[in-house]
Amino acid sequence: MKPGKILAIVLAMLLAASLSACGRQAAAEDTTPYTLTVFAPDNCMEIMSCAAQKYLDYAPNVTVKVTLDGGPVLAAQIEAGYRCDVFIADADMELDWLDKNAPKEANPNRNNIIDSATRTELFTGPVDPEYFDGDFAIYSAAVIKRSAAPAEAEKFINFLKSDIMEEDYNFYGFELIKAE
Repeated sequence: MKPGKILAIVLAMLLAASLSACGRQAAAEDTTPYTLTVFAPDNCMEIMSCAAQKYLDYAPNVTVKVTLDGGPVLAAQIEAGYRCDVFIADADMELDWLDKNAPKEANPNRNNIIDSATRTELFTGPVDPEYFDGDFAIYSAAVIKRSAAPAEAEKFINFLKSDIMEEDYNFYGFELIKAE
């Protein structure tokens, strides 16, 4: 083989190796900033503010923006197309309204907006007496299918389910639902 061809092959191999290494390095250090939008009931204001702040330590490139209102209002806004990555509800009926797997009477519009596989119970806690007869509710969450960052949204839900949040839940009158 001619020395020029050997040099060309070696240079091509070095170039290919360096390009593939660059690709791996960029993937390992993805620090692209992202704002995760979370819809939650009014009475979760303190705990969601705390969770949003703590999540910055867990995922420094992610800012959590929390929108608070009554569950039915938030469900209607999500149905109308408002930008949301995670929906936290204090009543199953609010998640059912957006879940294609819910019975037809709970979801008459046959909405297919939440990722049913991510639907999970997070914590129990106090409720707004204006809307509930009982003393506490089970708060559940799910990722919205049209989320621009569904993996990050699911990561946030898992963060909310983790022991990292337990002390804060207790401080604000909530109780973490632990996996059995």
